[in-house]
Amino acid sequence: MAEAKELRTASLTFAREAEIPVLTARVPSTLTAEEFGHVARNAYDLISKLTGHPCMSGRIKFAVDDMFLNPLTKVDLRNGQML
Repeated sequence: MAEAKELRTASLTFAREAEIPVLTARVPSTLTAEEFGHVARNAYDLISKLTGHPCMSGRIKFAVDDMFLNPLTKVDLRNGQML
């Protein structure tokens, strides 16, 4: 009998805030780079469907929620370095 694999998931939650709608990804604290890529790709596709634009048009804010990360953590998208 094959051994059952642990199901690892991230959740995407959409909320309307006063300023701008927010799509929040809640991820496991041990997220790999490959898994983060899966979350980001699905979030990007969902935002494109919700806005009707094939881009991150600024009409929806995207946040990744992890209880171990400081909410002020930023990544420079030009070089991939943590700021």
